[in-house]
Amino acid sequence: MANFSASIKGFEEIMDKIDPVKFQREIQGALDDFGLRVEKKAKLLAPKDEGALAQSINHTSGTLSVTVSVNKDYAAYVEFGTRKFAQKYVSTLPNDWKEFAAKFKGSGGSKGSFMSFFYTILKWVQRKGIAAHKTKSGGRSNSKSSIQAEYSAAYLIALKIIREGIKPQPFLYPAFTQEEGQLLKDLQNIIE
Repeated sequence: MANFSASIKGFEEIMDKIDPVKFQREIQGALDDFGLRVEKKAKLLAPKDEGALAQSINHTSGTLSVTVSVNKDYAAYVEFGTRKFAQKYVSTLPNDWKEFAAKFKGSGGSKGSFMSFFYTILKWVQRKGIAAHKTKSGGRSNSKSSIQAEYSAAYLIALKIIREGIKPQPFLYPAFTQEEGQLLKDLQNIIE
């Protein structure tokens, strides 16, 4: 995902009451705790097939800042969905998240061809056992007709995704919104 800064309602008001130099360590600690909580929650919420998306979620500390990053080029398409699904979901988000989602609109997805997309879908079809013929012992058949059925299923699924899009599977936004209240409480405790 691209760089993004989200605002937390009430954050500026609290920060105006805190001397950032005097309480730098405490503020950074609250931000680091927030980043870790968002990271953990996003990892739990991220859809899992092979787990690569969840494993790519991390947080890093800055100077009076924290960054939660997702290091997969398809992360935004999972988070916001694509086509009609993205349009519907993104319209429900706050403006800063809408602006972030707009960065991915019409960008054509990850860098690659239809064939690389197709092979990604084919691997998924094979992992899930979709359309594969079964052997007498219940395993996946490697017969020509079984492989052909998997290829056909993967092709149809890939076309459907390209035409209709995919539904959003939000993981970062819910993690962020579920944890921002605790960050405000932690900062408020620093004031008191």
